[in-house]
Amino acid sequence: MKTEDYISSGLLEAYVLGLVSDQDKREVEHMVATHPEIGLYLDKLEVKLESQFLQGAVPPPPALRERIELRATQQEVKPYEAPYQHQYQPTDEPAADRSGYVDVQVSNTHIQVHKYWRPAFIAVFILSKIFLVFGLYYYFKAQTQEQEINRLTKQVHQTAPRAGTP
Repeated sequence: MKTEDYISSGLLEAYVLGLVSDQDKREVEHMVATHPEIGLYLDKLEVKLESQFLQGAVPPPPALRERIELRATQQEVKPYEAPYQHQYQPTDEPAADRSGYVDVQVSNTHIQVHKYWRPAFIAVFILSKIFLVFGLYYYFKAQTQEQEINRLTKQVHQTAPRAGTP
């Protein structure tokens, strides 16, 4: 296979992104070792992809970066040990002495209620809509009746015989 064909095959791009199998990985590493122009292309490709990814990158806030760095230096990351069984052991030590725990601040904007309260909230919501419709209906009905009373009152005053006229 020619080096130009190998370069244009797309295997090097997949290798840089880590999307190749172990067999393809060994093949790419062998080709890089035997063909220096493929190694140069691979280096240029890595630089190009890195700069492209860095263009769209959004830096984290400085406070968050400092907290992550602080936690990374303080705590050692342990590999997963299966199966893990957590056993609760109550302690009398204050919260500041618990270095194995991470403080979590929740900023959830949703209201969480027990599942049995949901039908009650739904019923109250539906009833409020029903009462709103009835309230509007009787309000407009009262308005039209008031207008009708005013109209009839004017009509009675206009047609009523005036005092002192024969």
